[in-house]
Amino acid sequence: MRFQQDSLPEETLYLSTRQAACWTTKEVVTWLEANNFEQYSSEFQENDISGENLLDLTKEELTEMGVTKIGHRKTLLTLIQRLKEPTMQ
Repeated sequence: MRFQQDSLPEETLYLSTRQAACWTTKEVVTWLEANNFEQYSSEFQENDISGENLLDLTKEELTEMGVTKIGHRKTLLTLIQRLKEPTMQ
C-alpha cells in the first residue's frame, strides 16, 4: 500500500526521510499505524521493537508477538522487506 505524501501526517513523512534501522520503538509504532496495523502497537512496544529489530523480524517472531493472522504476517513481512530496499531519490 502506497500513501500520497500530502495525505500523511507530518511524523510519518519524517519517517520516510530516515533509515528504518535508526527508528525508535515509537517511530516503529508510527509506521505500524500508518500501515493500518495499529492493533499490534502495544506488542511492538512491549517487545521494544526498534527499527533495527523490525528489519530482522521473522514470521515466527511475529507469531510469538501475537500477529496470529497469516495475512497480517505476510503483509507485515512484505512491508518490512520494502524498508530494506534502497530508495530512489
